[in-house]
Amino acid sequence: VQPKLTPNIPIMMRAGTHATLVMDDERSHIQVAVVSLENGAVGHRIRVASPDHKQVYIGEVVSAGLLKRSY
Repeated sequence: VQPKLTPNIPIMMRAGTHATLVMDDERSHIQVAVVSLENGAVGHRIRVASPDHKQVYIGEVVSAGLLKRSY
């Protein structure tokens, strides 16, 4: 059995990247400074943490320094 080939999707955010996580709903807009824990391409959901690593979030990669999440 051959391994499944995956297309070469460019990695937009590398593990260790400092970024901003934006969380929105109809009543509030929150921005949190985070550090990426995983590599991710645009549209992928990855784990990120607060700079002190006490909080872990899941965010969708939007660009090299921006993730979004809804709640």
